[in-house]
Amino acid sequence: MYKRLRLKDKRQSIIDAAIVLFSEKGFHNTRTPELAKKAGVSEGTLYNYFINKDDILIKSFEYYSEQVLNKLKSIEDDCDSARGKIENFVIAHINTYVENKSMARFVLLELRQSPEFIKKYPEYRPVKVFMDHLTSLIQEAVDQGEYRKDLDVETFTTMLMGYMDYSMTKWLLLDTELDPVELGMKFKDIVHNGILA
Repeated sequence: MYKRLRLKDKRQSIIDAAIVLFSEKGFHNTRTPELAKKAGVSEGTLYNYFINKDDILIKSFEYYSEQVLNKLKSIEDDCDSARGKIENFVIAHINTYVENKSMARFVLLELRQSPEFIKKYPEYRPVKVFMDHLTSLIQEAVDQGEYRKDLDVETFTTMLMGYMDYSMTKWLLLDTELDPVELGMKFKDIVHNGILA
C-alpha cells in the first residue's frame, strides 16, 4: 500500500508533504492521516521521525531555512563586496519563493499566523534565522566602510526584510507580478543611490 522509501527519504517525504498541505489547507486544518497519505507512509511512521504535528511544522521550517541559507551563502561567496552580497541576498531570497509557491505560502502566511503556536513555543522564531543572516551582511558592509559607520543595522535589516516580505505577500495574495531581479535592482537604486534630489 505504501511506497518503499529509505529512512532518509521517508523523513524528507513527510517534510515535503507537510509544506504542501500546510500551505494549501493551513496547519490547523491538516490532519495527520492525510499528511501520512500524501507522504506515502503510514501514520505511525510519522511519529518515528517527529514528536507531533507541531514538531513537523518546526522541523519543516528548519529544513527549509537551512536549504535556503546554504543556497544564499554559496551565491554570496562569489561576491567581492558586502554590498554585492546584500543585493544577491535580496534577489536569491525572493527567487527561492518564486520557484516554489507552496514554500512561499508556507513561510510567508502559515508560519506566522498562529499566535497560540508562537506562545506555546516562544523559542520558535521563523524569520529570525534570515534576519540574523542579513544583519551579519549589513554589519560586514559597515565594517568594510561600504555603509556609514553610524548606520542603525537593526533598523536597516527590518526595513529590507519588510520590503521583501511585503513584495512577496502581495504577490501571493493579490497574484501580482514578481521579478526578483527587478526588485533587487530597485533596492540597489533606492538604497545605494539614495532618495534625496
